[in-house]
Formats: sequence, C-alpha cells, structure tokens
Amino acid sequence: MNNPSLARMLAGAGVIGVGVLALLDNVNVYDFSSLWDTWWPLLLIAGGVIMYIGNNKDKTWSTIITLAGVAFLLNNLDVLDFNVFSLFWPIVIILVGWSIIRQGHRKVIVQSGDDNYFAMMSGTESRNTSKDYKGGKVTAIMGGVDIDLRNAVIKKNATLEVFALMGGVEVKVPRGWVVKSQAVVFLGGIENKADDVTKAGAPTLTLVGNVVMGGVEVKY
Repeated sequence: MNNPSLARMLAGAGVIGVGVLALLDNVNVYDFSSLWDTWWPLLLIAGGVIMYIGNNKDKTWSTIITLAGVAFLLNNLDVLDFNVFSLFWPIVIILVGWSIIRQGHRKVIVQSGDDNYFAMMSGTESRNTSKDYKGGKVTAIMGGVDIDLRNAVIKKNATLEVFALMGGVEVKVPRGWVVKSQAVVFLGGIENKADDVTKAGAPTLTLVGNVVMGGVEVKY
C-alpha cells in the first residue's frame, strides 16, 4: 500500500494528539509527563508505520525507525535488560550506509498528469514530463521533495497541494508559467522566484496546503 494522503492524515493526527495531551498536562487536567516517560517510543513506531504507508518502495528507514521504537519501548517496560543505545546507533549507522550504497537519493521520472509524493526524513526527486499536467499532492515531513516541471505542460490551470512539516519542497517550473500561492504558512516561508508573468491565458500553477516550520521554493 502506497498512500501519501493517508500517511499525511495520520501524521497530522499524531501531532494534534501530542499537542492536546501536552496542553492537558500544562493545565493540570492529565498527567502526560509520566505517560511520556514510558510510552514515547510509540511515536517512533507510528512514524515508521506512516513512512511505510506513504512510501513503501524503500523500507529501509521505516524499518529502522519502527524497530528502534520497539526496542526502546521494550527497554522502558523492562522486557529488555541491556542498554538499547549500545546496539541501536551502530546498527543505524550500518543500515544508513547500506541505504546510501543501494539507492541513495530517490529519483523518479513521471509522465502522468499529476504528482503524488511523500518524503519523511528522506529525500525524493521527481521529474514530470506530462503534456497535460494537472497538479497533485506533495508531503515533506522532516525531509525534502524536489519537483522538476520544466518539461511539463499545463494546458490551462494546475493545483499543487503541499504539506511541509519541518521539511522543504522545491518546485522548478518553465519560463512563462504563472505561479500563485494560496498556502497557509506558519513559522515557515514560501519563496516564489518564477517569472513575473502578466500575459492573459498563461499556464497557471496554484500552490495550496500548509507549510509548518518548513519552506517551499519555486524557481525556473
């Protein structure tokens, strides 16, 4: 299953859940601090599952994070009686090296009319050559997505929905495109370096979505 929209929804729900619990703890309604001390590894497990749902083509990082969460949780519950950190970091270093050798930065060439990519603590490059580009959805959570649309064609209008949470999205567009932003930005930024086109009927790409402590850059 490869479902970036579901992964985005789960990630957002998780952030909201932690925020609500922290708020209840601060107003002395619920003791979240003691719960956090034991069960915080569940966030790692959830993060690994979300990464798998969003992009199951490369299971390396989702596997690392999920197994790390399980190990830390078992250690907190006194099921394991040794220092998890003594094994965790060497294994992570080995797996990261293997991931770099095997694949490295993921590059994808797309010929369809839309983009739908998910990157969490990883990087993705996409080059879309569609002759009828309509837009799509891009999610970057503590990761980066690079979309190259310089060989794509918009017949009239296209909409790109962006969700960047402590991550970055770079969009390369051809000269002559009008790029408009309707995205909501919180502690982040959107930098539009595309041509300042005023020609009536010019192909228009509209950015929508949310940028939270992240950034989006558009350039030709």
